[in-house]
Amino acid sequence: MASSRFLGVILAWLVILGYWLVKAFDVKTTARPESYRSRFAHLAPLMVAGVIMARPLPSPLGALNRAMFSYSDGVLIVADVLLAAGVVTTLWARRTLGRNWSIDVMQKVDHELIEDGPFRYVRHPIYTGFLLTFLASALIIDQWRCVLATAIAYVTFVRKYRLEEAMMLQLFGERYMAYRLRVPALVPALIPARARGQ
Repeated sequence: MASSRFLGVILAWLVILGYWLVKAFDVKTTARPESYRSRFAHLAPLMVAGVIMARPLPSPLGALNRAMFSYSDGVLIVADVLLAAGVVTTLWARRTLGRNWSIDVMQKVDHELIEDGPFRYVRHPIYTGFLLTFLASALIIDQWRCVLATAIAYVTFVRKYRLEEAMMLQLFGERYMAYRLRVPALVPALIPARARGQ
């Protein structure tokens, strides 16, 4: 049972990365690139998180290879749901973003503010999807190192989305400010802004 879920984790990441590679060539021209230092500051931690998630740690960090809990049907069902939700959210968000997407924090020619699709619920649904996939992977692999990998990914995404939001405020001003006040960053609001009277 566990081995089939390990294969599911691998397949989920391959689907996401495969789609990313295919769509990476269909993007708008860059108007203002990100510095190499800033780019390295978010790509390097994500690569480290991926390596930590993918293979056991050597000594002296070997204690993080220990199991978190015994497998149970409930945990695995939650993990399966999170894994499916992560993949769907990530691909949906990437498709909705279309040619405005970039792996870096950069302005595109004719940059657009996207507010439909999953961007109606969270401002950074790609990061939400990735974090769900990280979390599901951690539950299925069931080792503490995977919690560390997820934490590294979370901190990296928060840093990156803050840089992106600073850029979007420069580009779209009050329109983006209103969007930011209306839509949460990573976790959908239980009560939509309209229902709260905003």
